[in-house]
Amino acid sequence: MDSKSKYHYQFGAVVKITLRDGEVTQEEKEFLAHLSKTLGITEEEYDHVMQNYLTYPLEPTNTYDERLESLYTLT
Repeated sequence: MDSKSKYHYQFGAVVKITLRDGEVTQEEKEFLAHLSKTLGITEEEYDHVMQNYLTYPLEPTNTYDERLESLYTLT
């Protein structure tokens, strides 16, 4: 996969958190599918992230403004 959407890594982090228990409910699948469309994640990227979610780092934001921007982007 050569090109990545603008929010590829953020989506990967959300998937990692969502699947942390090793199980995914239908509601979680629907949420992730909706979020991927909202963020412009391609189907290829979605499949790649779902198969490799453990490789995505969870990087905290450093400032209040960055946290607000991330929250705004994901909602």
